[in-house]
Amino acid sequence: HTVSKSQVSDLAKQLDEDLEGWRSRPLTENYSYVMFDAIYEKVREAGRVGSVATFVAIGVTATGMREILGCYVATSEHKVEWKSFLRSLNDRGLKTPVLA
Repeated sequence: HTVSKSQVSDLAKQLDEDLEGWRSRPLTENYSYVMFDAIYEKVREAGRVGSVATFVAIGVTATGMREILGCYVATSEHKVEWKSFLRSLNDRGLKTPVLA
């Protein structure tokens, strides 16, 4: 099978829309525990390769189910970036957990 550049572009646009919907969904569950971490990934941007921090939040419900609550990409783990990520989770409805 062959895939054209326009087909790839159209699929990427659809994936971007789906991802944005997931990233902005309301957080309606009560999470007893929330874990936070950041990992660094190499990315190519404007023809240059550099590292970016990918923040991740994982919530655990009272029944023990785990769910990825959100992710956020930033240039570093500076406190301003963490604050922005945490505020976005709060704005989406994340309630204060028993333990973070």
